[in-house]
Amino acid sequence: MALGQAMLYISGDVALFVGLLLSGWAFGATYSVLVLVVGDVFGRRYFASNYMLYDGLPAAVGSVSLAKYMAQAVYMRHADDNGRCRGDECFRPAYLCIAGLQFLGVVCTVIFSLRARAVYSILLGADAQRTDSASPRSIYPMIL
Repeated sequence: MALGQAMLYISGDVALFVGLLLSGWAFGATYSVLVLVVGDVFGRRYFASNYMLYDGLPAAVGSVSLAKYMAQAVYMRHADDNGRCRGDECFRPAYLCIAGLQFLGVVCTVIFSLRARAVYSILLGADAQRTDSASPRSIYPMIL
């Protein structure tokens, strides 16, 4: 998603199309896997609370702080005396800021995945000891 936002920094129709394509693909991939990761790492007992901590709260805080206040401040900084801004410079710093925050998210995700390896090795290791092969039906008995 950071690469998609960085593509939106570049002016032009092709960069806009590629940036939107990459951002949409990353958004869809992230939120479809998020449900499974939260259930695996934190368990299913307090699933709704844990899921809202990773889906609801960041979406609310991010949309208010980034989409409203930061984008508005960038627009007003580049606006003329009438309050209008024309051209690519109106939101370029906003795209760079969002791409930087998403790159920071990539770093946090890598750290989290390295720390969560123990959870997945326990899940897969315990199942491999009980059966010869780790089938999805034995790993996720409540889902399948």
